[in-house]
Amino acid sequence: MACFHAQQCVEKYLKGFLVLHRITFPKTHDLEHLLSEAVEKDPLMEVLRRDTAALKPYSVEIRYPGEEASPAEARTAAQRMKRVRGFLRKKLGLSGDPVRRKRK
Repeated sequence: MACFHAQQCVEKYLKGFLVLHRITFPKTHDLEHLLSEAVEKDPLMEVLRRDTAALKPYSVEIRYPGEEASPAEARTAAQRMKRVRGFLRKKLGLSGDPVRRKRK
């Protein structure tokens, strides 16, 4: 499940970037397609290609019975997600780490 949620996080941030820039996109979970749309607006986004390609299989395939990721794969997926999330948060004008917010 950690790999699926890592993929979902990246998918939502990419879609947020596209929506912010009024770029229409089809209903899809394909991170590489979404990234290609984003790269047309901002070529610097190409640096995310490796991470998005690695996370792509976790959108659907990992949820089938008998398919599961190892703990090492889950850690790697989380690391990739954090890199992409950090990059996209800057592009979206969001500051700070959304997970490490200070409590009142």
